[in-house]
Amino acid sequence: MFMNVYLDNASATPPNQTVLLSINRLFGDYFAAPHSIHFSGRKRKNRIEISRKKTAKVLNSSPFELFSYNKSDLLAYLFRFIIKQLQIKTLVCSIWEDWDYIQLFEKLAAEGEIELLYLTTDSNGNPSIDELKVLLQPKVLLFLSHANSYTSSMLPLKKVAKLCNKAEAVFFCDMSLSNGYFAVNMEHIPVDFAIFSGKSIHAMQHSGLLYVKSDYHALFQDITRDDDWLSDYIMADNLHIMVEELKQNYND
Repeated sequence: MFMNVYLDNASATPPNQTVLLSINRLFGDYFAAPHSIHFSGRKRKNRIEISRKKTAKVLNSSPFELFSYNKSDLLAYLFRFIIKQLQIKTLVCSIWEDWDYIQLFEKLAAEGEIELLYLTTDSNGNPSIDELKVLLQPKVLLFLSHANSYTSSMLPLKKVAKLCNKAEAVFFCDMSLSNGYFAVNMEHIPVDFAIFSGKSIHAMQHSGLLYVKSDYHALFQDITRDDDWLSDYIMADNLHIMVEELKQNYND
């Protein structure tokens, strides 16, 4: 008898049964275009907003700061949009970031869109805070992951976010591997942009949320993708599941 043992949870976790049941029910009950003015369209649009509010409650953010996000489709467009709209001149990151990001950033640098600078890191892959203090300034975009799968290190998120805020630099944080496992209070973390992914909390691999600080909300009205509404609902369900599991662990 053979047993399949899956060990690659850092890359993607198998979908939770709750997620699969939600998907089946949602595709059957909420199928109309959310832009439509008829009953079924309004019903689906209402479901999107309920999902957004549920997720915002978990993250302690405003519902208006959350957008549906699909990494495979929006990654390149998202960064080009931010760089253009905020007139970013320099992008700073670690060489230990996900390869998809590194490829994109090097392509943007080769095209002359930005100057790309890699941070010095220690033997554990942690970026140099002293170097950050020198590099951060207006028109600089800092991109770092909260939890890094290559180095198994955790970024001192609040400390780095406050440094960016003080220097008037823009901070984009990938929280894909830490969401659902660590308490997040976006009201107390001055991050400008953040990605939350479903792949690490037993949701669908390409589902996720993009957090946009309220200061930049008006810029993103044109790229809200209501047709990707399902990821909102999946993330809301799974973040609630993870939060409840964490509470139980703390109680034990």
